[in-house]
Amino acid sequence: MATQDVQITGLVGPGYQDTRITIGDTEVSAQALTGLTLRAEAGDTPRLTLDVLALDVTKVGGQMEILIPDETRALLVELGWTPPASE
Repeated sequence: MATQDVQITGLVGPGYQDTRITIGDTEVSAQALTGLTLRAEAGDTPRLTLDVLALDVTKVGGQMEILIPDETRALLVELGWTPPASE
């Protein structure tokens, strides 16, 4: 599991509209998340779990172009994802 520098601000107020999350140098878009959990226990490194927005589709077939928003791509790369070489 990767350890990253994380900054979280604005977790106060109705709806958390002012929430900003930065991982490394990447700001996480609020539109990319459905929620988050921050767990900190004595003696352990704090753990941030991000609930990334995803579609729940039972079955879809055929050729499709896959588009990943720039904010989501930046977050995935910051977390260690390597995009396919064809990109």
